[in-house]
Parts: sequence; C-alpha cells; structure tokens
Amino acid sequence: MSCQRKRTSNDDERCSDGDGASERLTTLSSPCRKKVKRDWDDIGSLEPNAFGEPRMLSSEQVSSASSLNVNANVDRGDSPAPPSSDSSLLSDDASSEKMTDERCLNTGSGNTSNFSDDLDNNIHSLTMDDVFKKLGLPKEAQELYKKKKNVCDLYDWQKECLTDPELLKGKNYILSLKSGAGKSLVAEIMMLREALVKNRSSIIILPYVAGTQEKVQSLSLFEELEIFVEEYARRKGIIPPGKRSKEHKIYVATIEKAGMLINSLIKENRLEEIGLVVIDGLHMIGQGERGYIIERLILKYLMSGSGQIIGMSSALGTDDESEMCKFMEATLFSSDFEPMKVVERVMMGGYLFNVNNEGDLVLHGRMLTDSMYNDFDLNSVISLVKDIIPQKPVLIFCSSKDSCEYVCKALGTLLPESYRILDEERQEVIDIIKNLNSGAIDEAMEIGIRAGIAYHHSRLTDIEKYWIETAFKNEILCVLCATSTLAAGVNLPVRRVIINQPKVREDFIDKSQYLQMIGRAGRGGYKGEGESITIVGEEYEEEFQKMLKSPLKSCQSQMLNELCLRRFILELVDLELVRTVKGIQDSISKTLAGIQDNDKCVSLMEKALETLKKDDMVKIENGIIWKSYDW
Repeated sequence: MSCQRKRTSNDDERCSDGDGASERLTTLSSPCRKKVKRDWDDIGSLEPNAFGEPRMLSSEQVSSASSLNVNANVDRGDSPAPPSSDSSLLSDDASSEKMTDERCLNTGSGNTSNFSDDLDNNIHSLTMDDVFKKLGLPKEAQELYKKKKNVCDLYDWQKECLTDPELLKGKNYILSLKSGAGKSLVAEIMMLREALVKNRSSIIILPYVAGTQEKVQSLSLFEELEIFVEEYARRKGIIPPGKRSKEHKIYVATIEKAGMLINSLIKENRLEEIGLVVIDGLHMIGQGERGYIIERLILKYLMSGSGQIIGMSSALGTDDESEMCKFMEATLFSSDFEPMKVVERVMMGGYLFNVNNEGDLVLHGRMLTDSMYNDFDLNSVISLVKDIIPQKPVLIFCSSKDSCEYVCKALGTLLPESYRILDEERQEVIDIIKNLNSGAIDEAMEIGIRAGIAYHHSRLTDIEKYWIETAFKNEILCVLCATSTLAAGVNLPVRRVIINQPKVREDFIDKSQYLQMIGRAGRGGYKGEGESITIVGEEYEEEFQKMLKSPLKSCQSQMLNELCLRRFILELVDLELVRTVKGIQDSISKTLAGIQDNDKCVSLMEKALETLKKDDMVKIENGIIWKSYDW
C-alpha cells in the first residue's frame, strides 16, 4: 500500500481549542487571587549574543566555548474523586473571567506548497458549520461541542483533514504533526461522528494513566448526546465490556488495557461494535513492551475488525511514516504547522545557544547564573525560573522522581522571599493534600507549594496529581517539576520548558523523548512564543549534539525476537485468527516487524513454532495448528 503524503504549511492560524488554540481553556479556577494576565508577546527575557549577531559554531568551537564557563547577562525581569463544591479552586465566576477574552478567528494565510491556490482558498473559507455538515453531524452536536470546548473555528489543516474523502470513507489515517497542533480535536470529532452518524463505538488509546483520566473528563460532555465514556486503566474497566442495545461508547484505555479489551471483544465475536480505534502516541510502537502490544493490537484489528484506525504522533521520522503507512494500510497527513512558535535553546558551560532547523547550535549569549547553591545545574534552573514566574508558567523535566522532589524543595527554599508568598489559594492546596493523607504532606511538596512550585510523578496518587494539575492550570502554582511521563500525558500549556540534563533515569534521552518534552512549550492556549531550554552537562555535550542532528527514527518493531513471536503466535491461535502455519506466516509478514525485516521474522517464527511444539503448547499436523490444551 503506497503512502499518500499531504503537507500543509506553517500557517499563522488561530482557533479557540485547547488542542491548537489561542485561548486557554479551563474549567477550574479560584476566585481568591487576582489573576495575572499572561501575554507572551513580551518574551525577550534572555539577552541576545553579547558578541554581535548570532553566528554558527562548529563542534570544536562549541566545545571550546562551553569549556570556558564564562558568565553571561540575563535580563531579569485511582480516578480523581469529584471535587467538593465548596472548594475555592472550582469557582464558576473565576472560570468565566478567563473565558471573556475569546480569540477564536482563524487568520491563516494558507501558504501551502502542495495544494493549489483554489483548493487552499476553499479550505480557508470553510466554516465550522460547513465541516460539521460534511461530517453529517447534527446541529445539536456542533453547538454542544463549540460551547463546552470553547471552540468557534478550526485551523485550516483541521478543515482539510476532516473533509478529506479518504478519511470520511473509512481509510486508516496517520496524523503526523507537532505537539499542540490540534490532533486530539480531530480525533474527538471523528469519535463523535462514529457514534452519531455511523452508530458504532470507539476506542481511544493513550500511553499513560494520567492521560486517560484527563481524556475521560474532556469527553464527558458527550454523555449529553447519549455517548457514554468508560475508562480502562489499572483496575478500571470490565473485561469483556457490558453490552447494551442502542448504546454507543467511547472506551478510553491505556495501551495495556486496550490490548485486553480488543482480545475480549474478538473472543466474544463483538469486535464489529468498534468502528474506530484512535492511537495517541503512535511512535510508542517502538518502545519496549508497550510497543509490542500496540503492534499486535493494530494487526488484530486489521485482521478481524471492519472499522478505521487513526494514529497520531508528534515524533515520527520520514522512514517511520512510510513504514507505518504500509503496516496500517493508511493515508498520511503530515504538516509542519505549529500554533505557536517555540524557540529551542541549549545551555552549555555558561553559554546559551539557539538550535536551528538543522540541529546546529547558534550562540545566543552568555548566561549569568545565581551562585547561591553548590550545584551548577540547580543554580541554572533557579536563574531560568525566577526571571519569568509567576506571570508565565514553567515546566521542569527532571531525570528521576527523587530529582523532581530535590529541585522542588530547593527552589521553594532558595527563591527570593518575594516569590514565597503563602496566600489563601496555596494554603488551600496544602490543606487538600493533607486531608487526602490523614493530615500528612511531604516536606518537599509543602515547601514547594508555599512558593508556587510542586512536583508531579508516579509516587503521587491519582487524586493528588489531579489537585496539583488543577492548581497549576489555574495559576495558583507556576512551576511543575516532573518526570518525562508528563511529556506524553496531561495537557498543561507552559511558557518555558526546562530539561534539567538530557536523561531519563540513567538513560540518555532519544530524539523522540526530546521532541515530546520540548513540545510542551508554547502549546495552544497562549499567544506569543514558547521556549525550551535544555541544561547539558559537560559529560553529555557531544552525545546531545549528535542526538540533535540525528534523523528521527521512533518506530523500530519490538517483535523481532523469538519470545515475542512465540507469545504472538499463541495469541493468534487462541483467538482463532489463524488455523494454519501458512496463515501465521502471512500474518507475521504483515506486522511492522515483517515489513522492516521479513527474512529475520520468518526465521524467528520457525524457531518459535519448534519451541512451542517441543513445549507441547501447540499441535501441528498437515500444516494445521491448534492448541494442545486450554492454557
């Protein structure tokens, strides 16, 4: 299957959706504190190159510059329970205050290279009413979606995508766009159409539990249209799901739970109920056990389902796109559109560099860091944080959970007193967390919250994360110290992302992880520019520069080993998706593994079959294969 490529330009467009909009959408707010209006047009917080115009540096010059360690000038300037109604974090008055300045006009100029001017003008002139009409959605659904989601227009690329005949005819589709471009809005509208127009249910698959919880809350408005949303994460979700007549559902599932859900529906001969499978974070097909589950899940749905798959990613390379299109039998929609310009920077050896489109470092200026602590990285973080908070939110990615807590406590202790103001709202957050833990709160968390800072990682309970996220969205907190999982989880628009060393636990980050992290800066919801700054220690400089210039390759199959193929063969046999050895070989050749290295796949398959026969897991006779007994 050939891959059809569509590319649109980086149009200067606007809408009012949280997944690609210019207006920040929030439903939770506190009335106790006057809000600081965030206007990112006044970026200029970092001084330009003190030596004149920005210039390209060679690797040797970069190494030499970073080794100088010269100081620079910086211009200072379980699912969450329903919140209690008496919490000041939930005032409708404050929420409505944030919604008054609604900027929702699409102002894109349509400077596309792959489409004719006539087509581009036609797309730009489409209204949201026109798009919903082409989708066959009733007026009631449109009005509800626009009102509840605070959406009054779409980006041009969204209009082009949602009116594409290939998509509307049920062709599998891959959306390859930058973080925050508005992919989720397209998926939501397609799930709405699947229920109201095609009378079938949908599954949306997300990488992490935090993402499923946020998505369930986001989609809950569909229940007014009698589309029921069910969460499948951790212990939640009935396997197989309950069956009711004339009821359409959206299953919001983690990768692991989605695999179980698909298997149960196949066994029950009910997979026909699912008309649409949405995979958010498609590039994770190249990441360990989760990638293995995604690859199996896609193939099983292709083999026995009769619906559509939409994959979404912000981290697919050109080779990834081609191979994934072939594997999924999909059309590609790719664009360089971003709702907000993100300036990508690197801090090495006291110097600040811009990263250009080729991955080269261009000297921006010297960086003056505070010396209040015997830790250069921490001093750098403090300097990069205090010049923009509390007016502009900051997300700090740390390499481990312990590092998150350490940075949170240090910032809460070392920031000037003027930042450490314990107002009623921050005290309320502290009290809420204490009430959840029988009066106890971690010392680092309390010190941090007093200064508007918190940490966010897997040691927190779901309800603790919920309240931390709520406080951050509502400007009570202005800094989050988080692990890398937040990069693919909750949607928290920030002005600046700081990566405190390019590591995840003990491993050096790959390009996919890096793009996910910096993609959190400047997401739809604010005007102006976003900014990412990666603090790189001397020992990581060479490897980091290689990573910046390396091609993006996320989707390396995780099935190219005998153990994974044995498990997959057993699954195919158990689900009765194949009955012959030839059927197994044909199926495996259609996997991503088979597309990437079919000869190796066939060789491993033969070894896997021999092992399964030897262990008496399967019987093979005259090319027919079946289970030896009930496993």
